[in-house]
Amino acid sequence: MNLVETIEAEDVQTRISIAARHEAGHAVMAAENGILLRMEGIMVGQDGRGLACYCKHPTGTDASLEAAVVASFVGCYAENHFRRLHGYAERDYEMLMGSLDWAEARKLECLFSDEYRAGRMLSTVQNELETRAEQSVAAKWTAIEGLAQVLMMKELSRRSR
Repeated sequence: MNLVETIEAEDVQTRISIAARHEAGHAVMAAENGILLRMEGIMVGQDGRGLACYCKHPTGTDASLEAAVVASFVGCYAENHFRRLHGYAERDYEMLMGSLDWAEARKLECLFSDEYRAGRMLSTVQNELETRAEQSVAAKWTAIEGLAQVLMMKELSRRSR
């Protein structure tokens, strides 16, 4: 079984647990970087698909673009951190690059000013921000895990109604 098949074969409770960490990662990083959270909040459906609702349209400053890009990357890194801790197959870099989160981040990265890029290739900037996102997951893991637990309890109570 290849990596994609292995991940697709995960049971729904595993997918819910993983999605909770993914979405909590986005929300924690958005809040940490001063990005407004939307009133819809974060959620994980009974199918294990999640959604984090935060203001993903930066103000146009390089700092707001950077914060939004890092928040986009963090979800996947939080997911992989949880997968690694619990022995689940991790998404490889190719899978990350093909995700909606990476597509969203790449659109935003094109808006960085020449001053921000300071002669660096866009791929260099992206690598730096990916590294920052991955390091942020490790630094904020307690908050990510705590929010994920609350999210899963919310989902569990919704199911039992």
